[in-house]
Amino acid sequence: MAAGKLIGIGVAVLALVGIGGGAAFYFVGGGNGAAEAAQQEGRVEAPPRQISYVPVEPINVPVFRSDNRRYVYSVAISLQISDEKHREAVNNMMPRLRDAFLRNVNSHPLAGQAGTDAIDLDQLKSRLSDQVERVFGPKIVEDVLFHRVIRLMI
Repeated sequence: MAAGKLIGIGVAVLALVGIGGGAAFYFVGGGNGAAEAAQQEGRVEAPPRQISYVPVEPINVPVFRSDNRRYVYSVAISLQISDEKHREAVNNMMPRLRDAFLRNVNSHPLAGQAGTDAIDLDQLKSRLSDQVERVFGPKIVEDVLFHRVIRLMI
């Protein structure tokens, strides 16, 4: 009798695992049910976006604090582009973009925060994003991303 109960419990466990595994396979994408349903209903799903990143040579950003301290930061940047097909155009315009970046940060140095060595990355991002839009227009570059900021000793 105990063996019969064990077999029954074993069959129930296997059934639950099988159902759970099948559901996970279906919902995670293995069954591709959403795409099949969309195709049957005549809807066309957009292909997944290909986000790409284009590195920019680091730029040096001068910072002047109110207490007359001066710093220079080396900032490494990447541009998030909306589509891989824009990579060549972005790379071809890179000298013009770097020129715009350098002119902007050197003609109007960032104001440092008194009492700290930090720089306002939000302000810098806003200024660089404005230059990106001036050079490329809207919709080519989606975002300006910082991936390294180092204070240089001067």
